[in-house]
Amino acid sequence: MSSNTLLITVQQIKDRTSLHSNVDEKMVKPDIKYAQDAYILPMLGTALMLKLQTDIEGAGVTGNYETLLNDYIVDALVYHTLAESPMTLSYQLYNKGAVRKTGVDTDTPNVNEVIQLAHKYRKRAEWYTQRLADYLLENHELFTEYDNPGTGIDVFIPEVAQYNTPFFLGDDCKCTDGSFDVAPSKYKKGCR
Repeated sequence: MSSNTLLITVQQIKDRTSLHSNVDEKMVKPDIKYAQDAYILPMLGTALMLKLQTDIEGAGVTGNYETLLNDYIVDALVYHTLAESPMTLSYQLYNKGAVRKTGVDTDTPNVNEVIQLAHKYRKRAEWYTQRLADYLLENHELFTEYDNPGTGIDVFIPEVAQYNTPFFLGDDCKCTDGSFDVAPSKYKKGCR
């Protein structure tokens, strides 16, 4: 298994979004890798991510793992990648430095418009990632790797919420059994 195994393809992004068919895959793959590592890995945990990557490299993803990948992970990863891509696609690095390419019959947006576009996709990505987190919490018994992510300082323990607040709201989030309230969404409240 390679940590560089991607869970989605550039073609899947093009098929599901407005990313133009002529965009070079080489420009998008690094953003897929970053989005997968920065946003999806923390939601899945190390063991579940390794399981999916191993299956993708091997015989293929099947059963509950196929449902998890196709119905939940792909959409979240597609939009996280698109949220990362506007600046990557707008500016490229050459031996003379950063360059912004323009076409003959195109109107180039200003930096604020590019940032707004990234923000639009980030909101979609957060929605799909919360949906992924809710599905995993509800169906954790289907994925033994989710409940047993491994040990070590380099192991990601699955996060249970996509949205984080920068404000401390008190420490009354313990459940009666001593576990923590995960209430990651408006849909459910639960303990883990």
